[in-house]
Amino acid sequence: MSPIVFGIVFGAIMVYLVVDVLTSKTPDPVAVPVVKAGKVSDFYPSVEKVGRHIPQYINVDGKKVGVLDYTVLCVHGESMKKYNIHDKQLVFVKRINNPVVIEHHPVLVLRVCNPEPNDAEFKLRKLVSQIDSIEHADWSDIYDKNKDRISVDKSVFVKQCEKKALKDKEHLEGRVILSETFDVVAGQDSYSLHPLPSVFGTVEYAA
Repeated sequence: MSPIVFGIVFGAIMVYLVVDVLTSKTPDPVAVPVVKAGKVSDFYPSVEKVGRHIPQYINVDGKKVGVLDYTVLCVHGESMKKYNIHDKQLVFVKRINNPVVIEHHPVLVLRVCNPEPNDAEFKLRKLVSQIDSIEHADWSDIYDKNKDRISVDKSVFVKQCEKKALKDKEHLEGRVILSETFDVVAGQDSYSLHPLPSVFGTVEYAA
């Protein structure tokens, strides 16, 4: 190919690529509910306008599945970074109707109790265990039974659980969720308690 012909062909390709970039349609922003990955007391908007394509398929347990049966939420915060879930990612959530039978230890989406107006209604937490009741709970024994999934010293864990149980005892009747989240400010994992009915679903995929 002569230099002149090569220049014409190369120029045509470059023009095509530039025009394609300039004319390619940017996806219209989609309003996606926000899920908090941080302190529940911090305000986050209830929805985020996402200006990128939401995939039609995701990979769950090595299988390609459609997203129609999943709830899509936009993450705000970095408290789940040790589980590869980061700020501004989308998480695909499988709804749970009977949280008593949750298998393994997934990242959970929980409903926020009494959120402020226009504040996000969901939060992310890593499931550690389920506890039958906080009434007369032996936090030291609970630590011993779950220590392979707890990263802080026993004294720190017991103190956190006692404080949470006392503060939110009116919401913690019956079976409760013991969860983990990373406290970005303190630089360590934090453990808390949540009413079982607050479980919304499990995170199956993040993108």
